[in-house]
Amino acid sequence: CVSAGLAGCTEANFGGGDGLGAGAATNYDPETVIRNYYTALNNGDAETANSYLHPEAETAEVTEDTVAQAENVELEVTEITTIEESDDEVVVEAMVQTTTAVGANTVAYDITLRRYDSEWKIYADE
Repeated sequence: CVSAGLAGCTEANFGGGDGLGAGAATNYDPETVIRNYYTALNNGDAETANSYLHPEAETAEVTEDTVAQAENVELEVTEITTIEESDDEVVVEAMVQTTTAVGANTVAYDITLRRYDSEWKIYADE
C-alpha cells in the first residue's frame, strides 16, 4: 500500500509523516524518505511522492487519481523499525495509521529502500 497500494487500498490502509515539497533534495536516511513520502500523499502531491520512488521500483507510481482517492484519509507513520540493512538496501517495517471519518486502523508494511545516485529511494513494499 506504499505507492501502487493507494489505488487498491481501502480506507483502512493508509499512513503519514513530515516532509518537503517537490524538487527538494532527497539525500535523506530511509526513515525520512518514508515519512516524506507519506506527507506528500497526505498533501495530495503525487509528484513529490513519486520523487521518493526508485526508478526501477516494483511499486507503481502515484497518480493524481490515486491521491484524489485518499483525499479524506489521514496517513501517519507511527513507527519505523529496521529489519535488514546493507550498503545499498534497507528493509524496514513501517507502522502506518490510517484515519478516516469512521475511525483509525494501523497496518505494518515491510518497505525496501535501495540507493539510486547515492540517495535512498522506495523500491518495494509488502
